[in-house]
Amino acid sequence: MQGRVYVLTGGLCGFVVIAVWFAYVPDLIAVGHIAETLDRLVLGVRWAALLQVPLALGIVAVAQQRFWSSRYADGSAPISGSSLDINRRYLTNTVEQTLLATVGTLALAVTAPPDYLSFVPALAMLFVLARICFWVGYLIHPYARAFGLVLTLAPTIAVYIYVLTDLANSLGA
Repeated sequence: MQGRVYVLTGGLCGFVVIAVWFAYVPDLIAVGHIAETLDRLVLGVRWAALLQVPLALGIVAVAQQRFWSSRYADGSAPISGSSLDINRRYLTNTVEQTLLATVGTLALAVTAPPDYLSFVPALAMLFVLARICFWVGYLIHPYARAFGLVLTLAPTIAVYIYVLTDLANSLGA
């Protein structure tokens, strides 16, 4: 039961940070008015590149742990709960999250109204921060990853809701 309280508390804190982040950060980012679809896609691709950083860091962390370990250099499975095991779990989850966030970022860049294009870089920056929080939290204790997970996943879900609603509206028009 105590674990659920930690997870719930971390998740709720994640929602608070998301609300504050999107209330202030997009206004601090100057993107300009971009009307052309290709230019919007370029914006999305450029910021989607940032989304790959936590993935690359995870790959490097696992690779260096394996390289310096006589026990795991052969690619064998790590002991459950070890730092290598946690890093591999982080990496697996980050692959999943990065795929969703990358597609969502590109779709948002193409569909967002011009005045809301600053949400694209704001989302990308939050994603990197969120993945770091997830990783550090996971290394501290598995329950502590909830904050970073909510911080990563909730904005991505919101983007998909927006983009798919926009798609549905365009099909009905």
